[in-house]
Amino acid sequence: LWILFFQKWELWHDISSEILQAHQQTWQINPRSRYVVQLINSNHNPISDALVLLQDKSGKVIWRAKSDNTGKAELWSNFTTDSAAMIPASIIIHYNKQNYVIEKIKSIKEGINTLFIKTPCAYSNNMDIAFVVDATGSMGDEIQYLKEEMQDVIQKVQGQDQSLKIRTSSVFYRDFSDEYLTKISPFTTNLSTTANFIKEQNAGGGGDFPEAVDEALAVGIRDLDWSESARTRILFLVLDAPPHQDKEIVQRIQQLIQEASAKGIRVIPLSASGIDKSTEYLMRCLALGTNGTYTFLTNHSGIGGDHIAPTTDTFKVELVNDLLARVLYQFSYIPACGSYSKTDSIDIDNDNPFLIFDVTNNMKVYPNPTSDFCTVDLPENAQLVFLSDMSGKILEQIATQSQNRIQINVSNYPVGMYFI
Repeated sequence: LWILFFQKWELWHDISSEILQAHQQTWQINPRSRYVVQLINSNHNPISDALVLLQDKSGKVIWRAKSDNTGKAELWSNFTTDSAAMIPASIIIHYNKQNYVIEKIKSIKEGINTLFIKTPCAYSNNMDIAFVVDATGSMGDEIQYLKEEMQDVIQKVQGQDQSLKIRTSSVFYRDFSDEYLTKISPFTTNLSTTANFIKEQNAGGGGDFPEAVDEALAVGIRDLDWSESARTRILFLVLDAPPHQDKEIVQRIQQLIQEASAKGIRVIPLSASGIDKSTEYLMRCLALGTNGTYTFLTNHSGIGGDHIAPTTDTFKVELVNDLLARVLYQFSYIPACGSYSKTDSIDIDNDNPFLIFDVTNNMKVYPNPTSDFCTVDLPENAQLVFLSDMSGKILEQIATQSQNRIQINVSNYPVGMYFI
C-alpha cells in the first residue's frame, strides 16, 4: 500500500497537529515550513540532480536538497521542534558549475518557486537502490518476501527503461546486544549479488521493541557509495520497530534526515506489522524530509502479523510487488530530451476538436493535452481543485469561489503527466 504524502499536505497538517501531536515531542520533529523549487530548462524539460540550498539573510544554509526526476526540490525550515526559529531569505541553485539565486521566495502556501535555466537537456541514467532491512526475530515474513520478490521488482523497472544503469545494495541490521549490528552488501551493477546477499539473511535476535534503526540509516546514508551523479537515489527502509528514543539517537536521526536530503537520497519507509503510531509519525517525517513517500503493509498483504490502521482518510491497497515497481518507476521517469517544445502545435482531432476529456459526467478538462492553459468545468458545489504531479505532490490548490469553470496554467511546469 502506498500513501501519497504531498498529495495530502493539508491532511498532514491536521493529523500532525491533533492525532500525532504527542509524537512530535518524542522525536522532536515537526515538518511544516515547506518550500518547493521547480527547475526547468530552455526546452521545458525538468532539471534533475541540481543542488538547492535554502538560506537565511546572513547566508547560513537552513536546508540542502537535490532536484528530483521531475525537477523539483523540497526544502524545509524549522524542521525540528527544538531548533531556533529560522526565516528563509533566498534559495541558491548550483548546477553545471553555475550559481542561480531566487530572492523573492514563496512558501508552499504561496506557490512554487519556479526557475528557468538556459541549459541543454542532460540526464544521468544512474539509479541507486538500497534495501535497509530490520533482521530481528519478528521480520521473518518480510525477509522471506524480499528473498522471493526483490529481483523481480528491479527487473520490472529495468524492463520499463533499458537506459537505466541500476545499482543495488543492502544493509541488514539488528540491535546493540545481538549477534551483529549491521551487515552490508555494497552497491553493485550485478543484481544477483544483492539478491544472493538477501537470500543468505535470516530473522533473529531483538527481544525488546526498539532496534538499531539509527545505526542502519547511518551506514546506509554515510557508508554506502552513492553515485555522485544520478537520476534517482532510493533507500527502502523495511522495518517493524522504531529506533531507541535516547536524546543522542533522536538528534542523530534528525541529522541523518538532513544528510540524506543533501545527498539526494529519498528514504521510502515500508512499515511492517508491529509498527505503532509513534513509529508511523517518525517514518512519515523521514519520507517528508527526504522527498520520499511513506508506504506500509496492511492485513491484506498476508505478510507478517497484525497491522495498525494508518492515520489517513483513504488509501489504496495494491500488491507489494506492484507498489515497489511503481514507486521506482515514478521516481525515475524523465521524458526524453527534445520531446516537447512550447511552440509545438497539438494535432486537431476531427472527432474531438476541442480536446475535451470527460473526467465524470459533470466534470471536463480541456484541451488535453495542452502546453499552457487548460479549462476545468466543475461539478456543482466543488470548492477546491488540486493540481499534482505524477509522484503525488500538490503543485497548486485553487479555490473555486463558487465558480463552475476555472483555468489552470501549466506552462511553468516541465513536460509530463499531471493530475487534477
